This record gives sequence, C-alpha cells and structure tokens, in this order.
Amino acid sequence: ARAANGKFQLTNMPTGKELEYDSILNSIVSSLTSLDFEQLLAIDENVVKFLEVKSRLEVITAEGTVFQVIVSEVDNKYFVNFISDGQSEYWQKWLYQVSFFSAQQLIKTLDDFLLEKSTTPATSNINIRPQAIEEGDSPN
Repeated sequence: ARAANGKFQLTNMPTGKELEYDSILNSIVSSLTSLDFEQLLAIDENVVKFLEVKSRLEVITAEGTVFQVIVSEVDNKYFVNFISDGQSEYWQKWLYQVSFFSAQQLIKTLDDFLLEKSTTPATSNINIRPQAIEEGDSPN
C-alpha cells in the first residue's frame, strides 16, 4: 500500500519488525511496472492445471482497482497472469511467460523485505597482527 507520504508500505508489517532498508518496497513495484514478457499465451485450462503457483501479489492501483499478480512455474518456465474480481479486462485472458530473473523478483516472502536481527556481536575478539614483509618477498 502507499502511505500518505507517497512511500510504499507493507500492510501486514509484523509488530517490532522493520524494513531491511527504506526503499526496499520500491524494488517490487519497479519489477511489476517494468516486467518484460518473453511470450504471450492464451489461457488454456489444460496448461493452467499443471502450473505451480509460486506467489500471489495483491495490487491496488491509485484508482482503487484491486487485482492479483500470480507467478507460476511449469517445466522450469515461469508465467505471470492477472486476476481481478468483477473485471473482464483483456489482460486477464493471457499467460505471460517471463524470464527466471523476472519471476524471482516477484517471488518474495515477507521475510525478504524485513531486517534480520544479527545474532553475532558487532565487534569480535580476533587479534590481527600485521606481518613484516621484506621488499621483494611475497606475502604468502
């Protein structure tokens, strides 16, 4: 969702968690708006039944239209299709084949956006001593 300040925000942000970095949500929006399709296929129920859904993203446009972006895989090929309740838009009648890279940009979990708390201390007790190296000697 987009906040009043214009920044994107997670609608299901877990309590006590924070985003990995401030503009991380822009990356998924950018991936959606710049999605390139390798092939366009008419939706065929014989193909759709074999698709393994990898992710479902709910998108709400500035005009309030709600639709889902569904990323699926079959035989190491990735497809995107769009579903919107109550809409009969032409773009809902197609499967869009996308690259592996494009699919991976859209197959994100909530944890992919959140800052991981480090369990290791910020400082260590490793003592590194510089070695004296004679001119012309190899350091190894």
